[in-house]
Amino acid sequence: CAMATNPYAVHSTTSFTDRIVLRCIAVLIDSIIISALTLPLVNVLTIPDPKQAMLLVVSSLPASSWLMLGVTVVYFTCSEWLFSTTIGKYWLGLQVIRADGQAIGFKAAVVRNVLRLIDAFLLIGFFVLCASPTQQRLGDQQARTLVVERRYFPLPMTRQAFRRRLAGIGTALLLLTIGLAAFDYFGRPPLIIAGDFQAARTAPHSTTGYSGSTFTIPATMLFGPCVTSYQLGNPIWGGGTVRYPITYFTNTTPYPRYDGTVELAWGGPLAGWELRFWTGVTCP
Repeated sequence: CAMATNPYAVHSTTSFTDRIVLRCIAVLIDSIIISALTLPLVNVLTIPDPKQAMLLVVSSLPASSWLMLGVTVVYFTCSEWLFSTTIGKYWLGLQVIRADGQAIGFKAAVVRNVLRLIDAFLLIGFFVLCASPTQQRLGDQQARTLVVERRYFPLPMTRQAFRRRLAGIGTALLLLTIGLAAFDYFGRPPLIIAGDFQAARTAPHSTTGYSGSTFTIPATMLFGPCVTSYQLGNPIWGGGTVRYPITYFTNTTPYPRYDGTVELAWGGPLAGWELRFWTGVTCP
């Protein structure tokens, strides 16, 4: 299917430059939406850094970056496959079509948006798009797709089909929300402890606040500098609390292993889990 002529350029009265500006604004809108979708995933699924007060800062930057890339591909692919547009494109009156003017299929949507990651690298896609008379970035060229103004190329879709697809997305988002909420409550506590362990490996350890072998989170961290690893036992759940038996492995002699307890308290959906108290090893 030859793509020598862009129907968008032939029928639209919008200038070449204005069409590029519209696409850039649409990408900006979609990027804001993707960030809003990714933030809950990052805050629930990644290991936190207790040294950081900002909600957006996590210690596992590679993990959060992979989550952002995954959400980006899924968001654009599903939106363009099901509706031939995204929220940003729809707001600007744009949509994605095949070279023959038909709605793109799943395969084209996947190709177009996987290659979006390459297009985003050093703004390669932007420069290719500006140099292309058909305004196609690399993803468009490989998927044989075009971004056009919706008013000139309306795609037939019954109201029933639109509602059915919208309901499918709503159901998927609801199930995802329920899954994240369940993981946030039942799966998040070990990540909180892991975050404290990582922070202890890279920060000076304070001994302020000790009371025997028990101390609290405002004054200290859970792990002393002599702790090289740890192992959690089976959790004991209470009303808004969870307690773990914990075994510390240290580089001290003659007792390289110490047993203790760590308890976390649930502060609600926004605050999440917080370390309440623990007992264990005091490093010399």
